[in-house]
This record gives sequence, structure tokens and C-alpha cells, in this order.
Amino acid sequence: MKNLSIFLLLWLGICFSIHAQNYTTFKGDNNKYGYKDKNGNIVIPAQFKMVRNFSDGLAGVYLENKWGFIDTKGNLVIPYQFEEVHSFSNGLTGVAATSSTTKYGYTIKKKEWGFIDKTGKLVIPYQYYSVGNFNDDNTATFGCDGYIFGIIDNTGKEIKPCIYSNLGPYSGGLWIAAINSKFGMIDNKGNEVIPFQYQDILPFDEGLAGVRQNNKWGFIDKTGKLVIPFQYDYGAWFEKGKALVIIGDRKFYINKKGQEIK
Repeated sequence: MKNLSIFLLLWLGICFSIHAQNYTTFKGDNNKYGYKDKNGNIVIPAQFKMVRNFSDGLAGVYLENKWGFIDTKGNLVIPYQFEEVHSFSNGLTGVAATSSTTKYGYTIKKKEWGFIDKTGKLVIPYQYYSVGNFNDDNTATFGCDGYIFGIIDNTGKEIKPCIYSNLGPYSGGLWIAAINSKFGMIDNKGNEVIPFQYQDILPFDEGLAGVRQNNKWGFIDKTGKLVIPFQYDYGAWFEKGKALVIIGDRKFYINKKGQEIK
């Protein structure tokens, strides 16, 4: 019976969380923001200066010049205390705080990012120039001054230092990354999977990824082999076996063999 009760509580929690994902933000006549359900009914009145979308059952809201977090009933569960916030992802979210130091008679303010859990506990200290959201494999990007990026896990352990000029998005276990303006892909441990040699690169979809070299697009497979040559002025991702491409004024679809199709 005890196990059944625990299961029901977990199930209800998941249902409330999923339901909250259907909440949309709206702006009231008072120029403040609240939330409506999928039917357009107001569930949380317009009372906040700024808001974030619900995620993991919580949403960031801005009031009294600070950010805090509310639950799906509008209760404040994490007090207003942050300079900036992201949305929760896999139990954690990035939050920012500003510290001040005095040097040579001047006050120097510095904003740094860390991560909190859903209780509001700071689990990864304030130390980053910027942060991203944790993915389903429990890694996230962090930024250093100078707009370079690295990777951490959900304990704050550094997987890769700030060496990338671009990092993200993350899809199918791979990060799109760039070093010295050359794009490639790395895995969740920072190992190079696709060499850094392209002007641009898209995530893998249906086993192929668009890549750009010498201002033309082609497609590679997950081994990095070029399977559709560089010939397109634009190349999109594959969906249901076809991708939109452009050559000059012509827009058309190709299959995974590079053949034009309807």
C-alpha cells in the first residue's frame, strides 16, 4: 500500500508538471504578466514585470527587482533574490547574482552564474560568465569572459574548459562546436567526433547533417563521410526522408542519395 501511495504521488507530480508545460504567458491591461491554460483561462493573474515559461513544474518570475520561482498554483516557492534566471531543466537551472568589490576607491560590480535545484539550494557556485541549460545527458555549457565556452556536468565538474568560440545546440549525444571559426562536433565527454573543418554545420537528423564548406552545402553521415557533395547554396535538415535545398533561384527537395524528388 505504501508503494502504491508513493507511485500515486509521483504520478500526480508528473501530471501537474506536464499540465504546467501547457501554460502560456499573457500580458494584462496593467502591463504585467501572468499565465493562462491551454483553453485560455487565467490560472495565475497578471502581476509580474517579467516571466519565464514553466518547466519542471516551476517558472521564473520577476518582481521587486529580483527573480524568484513560482509553482503551478502561483505560490512563491523560491524567494525573489536573483539578478537573472533561466528555466529549470532536469532538476537544475542557471541563476545569476551580482557581487561588488572596491578597488582604488572604485566599486566594481560583477555578475556571475551558478545553478540551483528545485528547493532553491545553490548546488553549483556562482563562478561563470554565462551558462546554458542541462540536457538529458546532464551536461551544460558555461561561458568565460571573452565569449568562449566549455562544458560541465551536473555536479559542476569541468568536462571541457573554455576553448570553443561556439558551443551548441546539443542533439543526439553530440554538441555542435567551433574552434577558430571552424565547426565540428564533440560528444558529451568532449571527444572530437566530427573534425573542426566546416564553415557551418547542422545537427544530425535521420542520420545525416548539413555542412558548409567553401560557401556550399553538402551532407555527411555520422562517421563524417561526405555522402552528398558540396553543391547547394543552402541546405536544410532531413525530415521524413527529404531535405530542402537551394541552387541559385531553384528550391527543391532531395532524398538521402542526393536525388531530386517531388
